[in-house]
Amino acid sequence: MKLKFFIIASIFASTGVLAHEGHDDIPGQIKALHGGVVKSGKNINMEMLVTNGSVQFYPLAHSGEDLKISEVKLSGSSKTPKGKSETLNFSSDAKSISTKINFKDAYRTDLEIKAQYKGKADNFKFLVEK
Repeated sequence: MKLKFFIIASIFASTGVLAHEGHDDIPGQIKALHGGVVKSGKNINMEMLVTNGSVQFYPLAHSGEDLKISEVKLSGSSKTPKGKSETLNFSSDAKSISTKINFKDAYRTDLEIKAQYKGKADNFKFLVEK
């Protein structure tokens, strides 16, 4: 009887452990260095920070440190819920790559960002709200 109980308890315990596999990939698990939202990519991570209609992007290595801005090229578009997709124009300084968002009459917009780093591309999707 005790052996049956032990076997059943072992089975339930092992399935509970497996159910939590992969939880380290949820949003917020990657540390934001600049106070923004971080998304994980295959080659790099991208942190986005929104201030007054301006969006700053901070490319990050998977190990957590900032990448050289000069080595990263961004392209992308924004789309409001009822609008058409618009191409974003980017500028950069030594710390970040930035763009302006035109919300028009919308409260939010979806950003699709493509990052090129060392010949490899990553795609990121962000939701920006006023």
